[in-house]
Amino acid sequence: MSVASSVERVPAFACDSSVRRSGLRGRFVLGGSPIRLFSLTPAGAALMDRIELSVPFEATAAERDLINRWQDAGLLHPQPDLNAAVSPSPQVTLVVPVRDRAEGVQHLLASIAADQSDAASAIREILIVDDGSVQPLIVETAGQRLPTVRVIRIEQSVGPAQARNLGLRQVSTELVAFVDSDCQVTTDWLAPLLGQIADPFVVAAAPRVKAVLSVTGQTPASQTPASQARLGQTSTAQTRAGGLTALEQYELSRSPLDLGKQAGRVQAGTRVSYVPSAAVLMRTEVIRQAGGFNPSLLVGEDVDLIWRLVDQGGRVRYEPRSVVHHEIRSGLPDWIRQRVGYGTSAAALDRAHLGLVAPVVLSPWSAAVWGLVATAHPVLAAALGVGTTVQLSKKLPELPRREVLQLGIGGHLGAGRQLARSVQRVWWPVALPAAVWSPRVRHAVLGAVVLTAVDSLRQVRSEATAPQGVPESLGFVGLGLLDDMSYGAGVWLGCIRERRVGALLPSFSGSRTKPSALTSAES
Repeated sequence: MSVASSVERVPAFACDSSVRRSGLRGRFVLGGSPIRLFSLTPAGAALMDRIELSVPFEATAAERDLINRWQDAGLLHPQPDLNAAVSPSPQVTLVVPVRDRAEGVQHLLASIAADQSDAASAIREILIVDDGSVQPLIVETAGQRLPTVRVIRIEQSVGPAQARNLGLRQVSTELVAFVDSDCQVTTDWLAPLLGQIADPFVVAAAPRVKAVLSVTGQTPASQTPASQARLGQTSTAQTRAGGLTALEQYELSRSPLDLGKQAGRVQAGTRVSYVPSAAVLMRTEVIRQAGGFNPSLLVGEDVDLIWRLVDQGGRVRYEPRSVVHHEIRSGLPDWIRQRVGYGTSAAALDRAHLGLVAPVVLSPWSAAVWGLVATAHPVLAAALGVGTTVQLSKKLPELPRREVLQLGIGGHLGAGRQLARSVQRVWWPVALPAAVWSPRVRHAVLGAVVLTAVDSLRQVRSEATAPQGVPESLGFVGLGLLDDMSYGAGVWLGCIRERRVGALLPSFSGSRTKPSALTSAES
């Protein structure tokens, strides 16, 4: 094969926000998830220079192999041309599992009909799986521009996982998109996902699932296509005018289904460790060969499937340029039950994926540093933190001091944030009674709660629905505490049911989920 024939065009890429280059000609690259340090050869540095231009370019086979490795490390995120992604594109079948949510299905269909983008023409059929609704589902499609809509009725509920599997059996297209009945798609939502799955290594791509207010009570048939496309959206003016309850404001900012603005590859132990099945595009045959969703899991079946796909060598992408809306739960009891339910999945996932659901993953050195802090030995903790950073600088003498500090001190601080969140989220059933009896534990728990509160407020400060002023901030922090404690209660309940404690224990291993610093000679 000639050199010319091995050259292929690759899409534009965006560097992860964690990426930092330093050293002569940018030979050191620090970033990814978990964070890694790459030491580049001149050829590798030149390739990174081309990538940072954020335009498509011609790459050799060796360069493409290196780009793939950087993608898998979380350094790079492909940004395919959306116009090229939809012409030509494989056909798609939408599978919608539903139980007793006829109105939600109508709103979803209305949003699909409102999307008249080029990518929407790839949808050949919509399969609605009625999972034992009390009133058999009847859909109204008159007057709406929709592909074929077919309802599959299951007389007795089998759960969302098996309902999706039954729909999957009826799919005849190359791609299948699972969309929940409490979601609405947005205009051109499919194009970015098709662009990602055009990569033959990608087996699934998921959009950003943004929380919106419930649209219950509105009738899609009485609305124009433009208004249907805006269902559930909330304006900043309404938010600031006090039109939201504290819980609604919290959910709009901190929905567990919203994985944020930044793209990412999906893998356990990384910044994007899962994607929800609320909306996800997949390769039909790959999902079938993987066995589909695990019907024994009532919660967490989507996480399980994604992790199995990754274990089998598939690549899964999170693509926030695609947006799907998801209706929030406005009632506190339902909201708490949902969070407890999410937590119950941890133990079952730990059984299927040993070690991947640890509440915190940290190095033994970081554990020692924070153990000293918790036992009121801050001077020793600081000395250990500085000492490990000095040792790291000796191992990496060519690395600039700033990067050494980020790897060393920054790593210890990141571990501290993980531990603080775990105290509030998973370990509170043990920490709370201990805090009652021990002043030292009480101070440590209080510090963890305060640190977590400050961190959560910092993360949402740029959002339109971010709390303003002391009363709103206190309400937001209080709901965050209730959110974490509800999830943690579910984790403990699941561990009792499964008779295993892996989901409660920290991980100190050098497994793939452990953040680490390493040097790689790239060419």
